[in-house]
Amino acid sequence: MANASLQIGNGNWAIKENDLLGYSKSGTRFLPIPITMTRATLGSRVNPSGLVENVELLGSELITNGDFSSSDLSSFTVIFATQEIVSQELKTTLNTSNGYGFTRVFFTAEIGKSYRILVDAKQGTSDGTQIKTQSGLTLTQSSSTTGDWSFYGIGVATSTSCEFRLQVNGSDGDFGFFDNVSVKEVTRDGLARVDYTDGTASLLVEPQRTNLFTYSEDFSQFPISNRLVITPNNITSPDGTINASKMQQTDGVTTAPNIAFSNVSAGAYTVSAFAKKGTRSFLVISFNGTSYFDLQNGTITTTGTGHTASIENFGNDWYRCSIVKTISTTQTAAFYFADTNNTLTTSDDEGYMYLYGTQLEVGSYPTSYIKTQGSTVTRNKDQYTKTGISDKINSEEGVLFVEMAALSNSGNFRYISLINDANNFIQIYFKDSNNFIAALVKSSGVTSFFANHNVGTATNYSKIAIKFKQDDFALWVNGVEVATDTSGNVPSSLSQLALDFNGGNNFEGKVRQLQVFKTALSDSELATLTT
Repeated sequence: MANASLQIGNGNWAIKENDLLGYSKSGTRFLPIPITMTRATLGSRVNPSGLVENVELLGSELITNGDFSSSDLSSFTVIFATQEIVSQELKTTLNTSNGYGFTRVFFTAEIGKSYRILVDAKQGTSDGTQIKTQSGLTLTQSSSTTGDWSFYGIGVATSTSCEFRLQVNGSDGDFGFFDNVSVKEVTRDGLARVDYTDGTASLLVEPQRTNLFTYSEDFSQFPISNRLVITPNNITSPDGTINASKMQQTDGVTTAPNIAFSNVSAGAYTVSAFAKKGTRSFLVISFNGTSYFDLQNGTITTTGTGHTASIENFGNDWYRCSIVKTISTTQTAAFYFADTNNTLTTSDDEGYMYLYGTQLEVGSYPTSYIKTQGSTVTRNKDQYTKTGISDKINSEEGVLFVEMAALSNSGNFRYISLINDANNFIQIYFKDSNNFIAALVKSSGVTSFFANHNVGTATNYSKIAIKFKQDDFALWVNGVEVATDTSGNVPSSLSQLALDFNGGNNFEGKVRQLQVFKTALSDSELATLTT
């Protein structure tokens, strides 16, 4: 089989700032071809270890000895306090009666760049610890926090000399501890997301969504009813850190304990949460209709009328539970904890389970997790284009091949295209809500070839190839030739690849591999390619 003139994926993924790297192959040499990626916001994915993570490119560490494994404190000084390293942690002790003291943390930055700041803190004998901005850095600082906790912040440098503070609140002699202090330059926008949700690498291409929950992980910010006790940072969450909450009912409960969330207006919504069984094994999501999620067996035991429900295994007994509902009037929703299917918890024991990563978004299916910490957060849509590749596309003949799956059977048209202009293009796309894959070729505004094929379930991966040549067109799906046409012109001067075309019908889905060939492959080659 001929080498592809342009390839993306198939185990060969490479990402850099604002680019996804495709490649062409010449003999044994692989030649990189940058594909422009546009998304001016942070996005998350499931990484190869199965963990939910934000997609970031990190620079080198800017803090010396932030793990306090040596005696070097050159990045740290104190005000109204003393500091010392105890058991590889920084102990900051107040020597003032003004109610606070702090360790100052310094680093050199580039103006306008973003920096990721991480700190682990312990209360010690203090009234609480917190992270505060001082100079040269715009950073959302923490409020005074008790117990053991972790800080994650993104700051933008306004000066080349930056400082933030590790503050201890209390009286003279009170102390707190800090560890794993890290500052790294971070790139978050415009990064492609190679997702491993199903265990294999796929390019994740999603629409714009907003998490309307302003605190996706801090459940103390939700209206809590019926003597439900929340213990934050109690167990390892799907992101691999100890930041999931234990939800435990107390004695004396006479109605089901729940976490409610605010009324939402009419529209189509998806509500989701990551949940893990404890002594309670049923999560109930109520949203003008109720579904029961069995966290012991990973199943949905009862689905209420008028909405759909789904459950997805994230490993280590964590499941993402979702319901989709279109409502016509303002509704209130809640997460409940049940004893058994159809039995909300009203017993008097102190049963518990775990919760993490709640999300409320406008749309008819759940998308990747969007973390919020005090406000709604929007993740922009993913867009991929590559212009100026006329040398990679033969407008006289060729093959466009993609292995892809839909995110949902939502009914909107979602295109992958080779384009010259709006009158000359080759497309493979999800057609509508009936599980159809379609192929379309237009030359000078005239349809040369059109075909569609029911793949059964569009959310499953399919291998699709469209062969184009003067008076010789064919559509192959999963090893079978499903349509041909022996008349028609090929489009002229194809020069662009786009997962985004035709007036807002952007591609939404998962792509395992995409290839462009400059020759029309034989039937046996197309069967091999798509099987």
